[in-house]
Amino acid sequence: MAIAKKHGVGNRLDLVLSLYQSYATPLGLYASQIWSTHLLNPQHVFKSPIEKRHLSFLRYISGARRSTCSWALIHEFSRHPFQYYWWKSIITFWNDSCSATDNPLIQSVLKSDSDLAQTGCAYSWSAQVRRAYKSFYPTSGPSRFPASDSSFLSMQTVDGEEILARLLFVYSQFWQPLLGVEDHRVEDVPSRKALTYASCFLQNSVLPNNTILPAYLSHGNKDNVRRFARFRLGSHFLGVETGKFLDPYKPWSDRICTRCSADYVETLECGVDDEHHLIFDCEAFSEARQELDLSECESVHDCMQNVDCFKFIVRCMRTLDQEEADDRAEQP
Repeated sequence: MAIAKKHGVGNRLDLVLSLYQSYATPLGLYASQIWSTHLLNPQHVFKSPIEKRHLSFLRYISGARRSTCSWALIHEFSRHPFQYYWWKSIITFWNDSCSATDNPLIQSVLKSDSDLAQTGCAYSWSAQVRRAYKSFYPTSGPSRFPASDSSFLSMQTVDGEEILARLLFVYSQFWQPLLGVEDHRVEDVPSRKALTYASCFLQNSVLPNNTILPAYLSHGNKDNVRRFARFRLGSHFLGVETGKFLDPYKPWSDRICTRCSADYVETLECGVDDEHHLIFDCEAFSEARQELDLSECESVHDCMQNVDCFKFIVRCMRTLDQEEADDRAEQP
């Protein structure tokens, strides 16, 4: 952020993210082909200290809460986990080393390391990389043994594109059970916050190209961009979110919108104060909604494609934020 402010682009979150990619990401890759081998298992993608700082940065620039789904943060800002870049670095290092026929020292070192892995040494470089790579695949079935698995033991180059494509596929499996849920506005659903993002905002379960950022991030007003991002990430003050923090805990079905009249709520199929309710039903925003053409929108996901949606959501979020600030000011 200091670099962004120095260059006068602190209000452009798209440029802040581009600067992070140019300056911070390389720092997390320095010599990673050597030290990152124990962090390559995709099941532990968010456990490394570097990735935790990456997620903290994304929460900081967006204003998202700590409870925000990590994969939602990664997708929302078109990021890749650092683990993806570590794999790219290791693949390049391995293939270059295997091809370095004019350097017998490198060949000898790698051969010795591969021999250690074949004798059962679990902590050799080759063994750790091979073990992480095998975790991409199921332990049984036709795809149990990956094609490139033996290459890490026989000093042969590997297909980097195949490995990275498989890694992205493994990442995308987080969303598959959620995408199969027909209706997220019912009681007892898995991972409601992640499910809401998957149902309403996720464009593609495979990680997007991180050189193409969401268009709304280029808006010049950072506060408005943060409001819109918080809405999409579930870090707002709608009842569906705040009800979780009440004492006693309020069940999902009881988190009814308090801005609407009781009689009006009775006419709704679902009166829970969530993203869908705010956009399509909430009485408090009926006037602002008139400026939003929802004739072709049947869901929140459809509404996100509407060019006027950004202004509407920002206006609503500004009101919700002010109401929350007033309530806190009145508390003793």
